[in-house]
Amino acid sequence: QNRRPTDWSLPLVSIIVPAHNADWCLDEALASVLAQTYRGPLQVSIFDDASTDGTRALIYIWAGRLSACGIAVVASGSR
Repeated sequence: QNRRPTDWSLPLVSIIVPAHNADWCLDEALASVLAQTYRGPLQVSIFDDASTDGTRALIYIWAGRLSACGIAVVASGSR
């Protein structure tokens, strides 16, 4: 995915993604962020609620992908 152009004159849009054992749907949810046509700044906050599947690993994979495209990412969670 390429770095998306950002129009800093537009307001920041923050996307909140709560996740608990969400490895089955996280790819689709976060891919939809990359598919957005909004050109203003985006921030994605992903919160893992003590998942026991592959959710945590996917979050960190996607954090890298989103950051590489110019989207700010906050990832946190509990065990």
